[in-house]
Amino acid sequence: MADAPLVSVVIPVCNNWELTRACLSSLRAKAGAVPLEVLLVDNGSGDATASEAGPLGRALFGGGFRLLRREENLGFARATNLGAREASGRYLYLLNNDTAAATDPFSAPIALLQSDPGLGAAGPLLLYPGGERIQHLGIAVAHGVKCAHLYHLFPATHPVITRPRRLQAITMAAFCVERALYERLGGLCEEYVNGMEDVDFCARMGRSGLACAVTPGAVVFHLAGQSAGRFARDAANSRLLAARCADLLRPDMDALARADGYLLRLTPWLDPYLVPEPGREQELNAAWEARPDVEVLPGLLDLEPCWRRGWEAWAGHLAAAGDFAGETRVRARQSAFLPTPETFAALAVAASRAGDRERLAKLAEQEERLRAALSRPAALRAQAKASLSRAESLGNEALAGLLRDWLNEHAAAGAHA
Repeated sequence: MADAPLVSVVIPVCNNWELTRACLSSLRAKAGAVPLEVLLVDNGSGDATASEAGPLGRALFGGGFRLLRREENLGFARATNLGAREASGRYLYLLNNDTAAATDPFSAPIALLQSDPGLGAAGPLLLYPGGERIQHLGIAVAHGVKCAHLYHLFPATHPVITRPRRLQAITMAAFCVERALYERLGGLCEEYVNGMEDVDFCARMGRSGLACAVTPGAVVFHLAGQSAGRFARDAANSRLLAARCADLLRPDMDALARADGYLLRLTPWLDPYLVPEPGREQELNAAWEARPDVEVLPGLLDLEPCWRRGWEAWAGHLAAAGDFAGETRVRARQSAFLPTPETFAALAVAASRAGDRERLAKLAEQEERLRAALSRPAALRAQAKASLSRAESLGNEALAGLLRDWLNEHAAAGAHA
């Protein structure tokens, strides 16, 4: 059809009208001349979405806007599939309503897909509002089917942004794929409840030899986690992902990190985090020793957010000066990159000295979750052993060695399991 749009934007929504309004307005402002249609799938919203979305959408996009209203909440997967079935563009652009386009969100991902036949899906760089920190640069598989956002919260100016990389999965908060491919793969699996649908789809896409990529040529701001009950089914969704995709996903976080000068590490509860390679850490230590001026620490930590000594020096300086609120802020930032028991303990001490009741309450909730995980050492060891077996079968000796070290370190905890 001659007048068919190039891009069909599918946005599932349930309430949060102000976010949806900002999302739609940003698309109109940044889309430029890209021919598009917008399909807003309303999952039974009870707020102003029902009355305001239609008039605003038509004012912004004319006949290219359609409101698909449902009286019940279909969930993310069913709503997205519904919008995709109604779409007519060559490309589907799946988008969360808690996003706002900072640049043209369409042209760069489409150009990437058109230039590289080995890619099945592409997305923009996602930053937190304000544009200072990375929200999403791709999904990495740490071990088993344990997934993580690669370089989450790194500064938006960090060099890791510019390096092209093949990925097994990217988020569907902003996700571009040819509609024909989406249909051929059967769309999203509707057994998931607001989580892991994107990884499942990308894993099935990878089975046909297609990879994903994120391009910094397009930037979208993403609040993240705004849907009601967004994380309520994480455990069930992870079990479903393991049942459906364990053989389709391969651990790649260690290799992706190593290409950028990082080493993968695991917490006692098997969450992944990164540390600089020894040579890089030595360079940073030498720079600090040559000029042990606390004023340079923020800049050094922007260059290397995973540098433990830098965080310790900054937090220690603030504590010595009696700035316990500042120490708490620094420890909280440290814990985002180095989520170890030692970091959390230091954060709790700082928050207590600062009288930060809100932070202490959050830490208490987190401690309860971690205690629950650590109270099942047999389950953790079984998970580590399964991940080790998978790593060995794939010939990933670096990850296998890391998991063996973890099992050896935690042998006592599982001795009576």
